[in-house]
Amino acid sequence: MSFKNDVPNYKSYREDKYHMQTVPNAVWSELEGLIRRYSNDASTLKGYLNRFSEIIPCEPTTNWGWDFLTNDIGYFVRRIKNKVTNGRFDIFMDCMGALVDCVSGRDEEINDFFEEHKIGYYCTVDTFNIRIHWHIREDSDIVDEMSSTKSIIKSASQQAYDEFENAIRSLENSKNERSRKDAVRSCVSALEAVIKAYGNDDEIGNATKILRAEKVWGLEDIVKEGHSVFNTMHRLYPDLRHGSTEVSTMSIEEAEYWIGRISNYLKYMQKMAKKNGRN
Repeated sequence: MSFKNDVPNYKSYREDKYHMQTVPNAVWSELEGLIRRYSNDASTLKGYLNRFSEIIPCEPTTNWGWDFLTNDIGYFVRRIKNKVTNGRFDIFMDCMGALVDCVSGRDEEINDFFEEHKIGYYCTVDTFNIRIHWHIREDSDIVDEMSSTKSIIKSASQQAYDEFENAIRSLENSKNERSRKDAVRSCVSALEAVIKAYGNDDEIGNATKILRAEKVWGLEDIVKEGHSVFNTMHRLYPDLRHGSTEVSTMSIEEAEYWIGRISNYLKYMQKMAKKNGRN
């Protein structure tokens, strides 16, 4: 159940879109309410509080009565908050995992809570309901990558800039495979628009040939990479084309790979354009 085991590098993630290593202030008062709601009786509540004491770690509660235990909730939430303030975001996440407690449907409620507060992770419970698994919210890293690329390609093509805006919006509005494909399709369209703009031709293949022939864009193997990715994407995922009746699948890992590859190519071409006085 340890968050650090599932997401060991959480301290390296940027917080441009989501909270990846900090907790917004609004969470703390609402967390007290969640603890009360998930505690059916004094025994359950005491179990949660003492589980928190193991995670923090700190002394367990010695109270038994409901009224006394509810007064303890604020104390434990403050201890968790203090740990987060001192760089231990993982303790907050492990305490949230203790609340999930493999109760049916509880993971969905916690995930909704995280999404509401823009926390960049979500949890799942394994098939046997014995372990909680933590995951990075699937659009967080991709959006960071696209936002970085979007900011540098506007000078090359307004269309490409707009396509990256569409891609980011697709991922922000949904977390399913269709939204991933829509985002990747927009990135492919941006790739096409930039190559056409730099090659000054309305067909991506011809534009690529022109760029290679100019001999000022660096290694030909890199220059032709954009056209190669464009063709590969439509071969592997034919339904990226509007109107296609063929169906393909695209995992989040594949989406991240292709968006990263397209972004790297566009950044390279923008740098070469600047070097050539074409930006």
